[in-house]
Amino acid sequence: MNKDILSLLDGLDVSSNEMRFFIEGISGSWDRYYKDMQARNIKLNEENNNKVLEQALKTIFEEQAEEPELEELEAINIHDFVLEYCRKEMLSFRQIFASIKDELADGIKFVVLPSELSDSKAKKKFDNAVSAYAHKPSGRSYDLHDYVPNFEVHRFNLLVQFDTTVFGSGKTGICFTDSFLVYKGIGVLPHDLYYYSKVESMDIDPDDHELSITGLSCTGENREYFKYNCYKITPKLMKVVDCVNKFINQPSLKLIKHLTSQ
Repeated sequence: MNKDILSLLDGLDVSSNEMRFFIEGISGSWDRYYKDMQARNIKLNEENNNKVLEQALKTIFEEQAEEPELEELEAINIHDFVLEYCRKEMLSFRQIFASIKDELADGIKFVVLPSELSDSKAKKKFDNAVSAYAHKPSGRSYDLHDYVPNFEVHRFNLLVQFDTTVFGSGKTGICFTDSFLVYKGIGVLPHDLYYYSKVESMDIDPDDHELSITGLSCTGENREYFKYNCYKITPKLMKVVDCVNKFINQPSLKLIKHLTSQ
């Protein structure tokens, strides 16, 4: 592995095989880029020297000489190279979620998918969720600029809604979008919203019907527990939670967090 790249990652756990394999990919890509830039720089220097020589000869022979236009390579530093590499390699949550979306439908009993919103029952559940909790909670936020326009879930970014109400109104539950999840339990004020990029871990306790989240929420919470009574959503909810953990454990995202926090 490239020593300069490893020095950038000082303090980050790079012991897993997945992480080491990813860093080796970056190292190989950087080495190829660096060698290519060296070769291009040699060629460019030769071209610039020829331009200078050409103008010098014109001066000697009393011809009209012009200031030569010398070109320069715009090289990227290793820090920015690694960031750009990671951003290109990172999968979006929507891409990861796509692998399970066809396994979640339950006839609009407890689960609502975007493809079902043309159904009046599904639309009512979704509209009630937006009204009750599928928006930015009141209270302090660590960074308002992180949130979507109008601070609420829209049809175009909803991936799945879990309805945890007794009578199916959709007024409590969990909405997962392409960039955050937002949820509310019965009598819970305020509700809360977590961006996946701010989540450190997410787990489901199938026995206690409890979703636990470690990370930084929009109201400044660092760890929360969401209990739900509707045990029937657990198997499908676990699939989505697995997607969140796959997203946040990507080596690319871990490196981005590490490099942008320095």
